[in-house]
Amino acid sequence: MMVYCAQCGRKMKSKEKFCCNCGAPRPMTEETPVERVFSWKATLALILGIVSFVSTFFGSLWPIAMGVLGIVSGIAAIVFAILSKKETHRRLSTMAFFALILGILGLCISLISLMFAIVYMLMAPFLPDLTDATEIYFWLYENYGEEAAEFFEEFMFLWE
Repeated sequence: MMVYCAQCGRKMKSKEKFCCNCGAPRPMTEETPVERVFSWKATLALILGIVSFVSTFFGSLWPIAMGVLGIVSGIAAIVFAILSKKETHRRLSTMAFFALILGILGLCISLISLMFAIVYMLMAPFLPDLTDATEIYFWLYENYGEEAAEFFEEFMFLWE
């Protein structure tokens, strides 16, 4: 029968005196592996990671709200995934690992989309209305000269 670590549940080779995973001494008797404890923190981290990642897909509808939601839930997912290590005998469970990955992805994408949304909001007064060809024509004429406006005039039929 195999010997399992009393602290983390890893299989130990017959010649090991200490667990390679957690450093606990080898148990004197052969035991069954330690059961993993259900971690509510890992479950919550996975849910928050999914919310953070999915919120990035709705960023075009409500960019500021989804950006903030993605950032907050991404940070919370990362924190709860790391905190769940204590409940699972110092190992990051599969659920917490996926929560960590989704939280990091959602956080990064939400930060980028929020930055673009804020820059667009700040620049919007200086940009032309892209649905009105006449406004684009005059904006090009004022900012880039007569040649740019005449070049655009050849393509104005696309807006009609």
